Amino acid sequence: MVMKSIGEIKVAAAASEHYREFFAPETLRFWKSRVSSQVFPSRFAGTFFVTSERSDEARRYTVRVAVLRGPEFSIGTVGEFRGYRSLQGAVEAARRAARAGNVPESYPMSVCRCCLLVLANGECCDSEHGSQDYPQPLSAVPAADGVSPGMGYAEHADDCLFKIKGGDAPGSYECECENLGFRMSTCDGCGCSLGGDRFAATGWVNERA
Repeated sequence: MVMKSIGEIKVAAAASEHYREFFAPETLRFWKSRVSSQVFPSRFAGTFFVTSERSDEARRYTVRVAVLRGPEFSIGTVGEFRGYRSLQGAVEAARRAARAGNVPESYPMSVCRCCLLVLANGECCDSEHGSQDYPQPLSAVPAADGVSPGMGYAEHADDCLFKIKGGDAPGSYECECENLGFRMSTCDGCGCSLGGDRFAATGWVNERA
């Protein structure tokens, strides 16, 4: 869930076991803290906002990020605590962080042939799925995450033209980087523990949220 106001962040914090005191009056008094009303939501990284804390010498500003995924809520510090001398500088940093957070975080996956076929065609040819040995394709992927076949350019072998030239590689060029060969490792897509051919895929964190 993307929180779109300081009020929503405060409600989520009050319901959290670990962060319920974050906005409590006594906490704010202790740090001589203020909370800016400006928020910068991002689809994948959370909602960014700014607090300020005053010590003996001066007031400094901190960029924070609040994340709510299902029942789990957290508040983190982006960069250094009290790392900005001005509110404007901290607000601009929060805005940039939110803009970057609109690009989903990805992770490499190793999937079986059936999961690859479902990614490519929407179905596979095996009717045995649903047992312990043959789980439903992609059933081990978190519900909020997306999956696409293949790997990013950076994941290819060092001598592969896709890594060297990226999208400028010749259209006729083919490589074997995404064919991971026979492995005994569990399929990241369905959780099948039987050995077999594995293929590269990419998971996208919270893409469906």
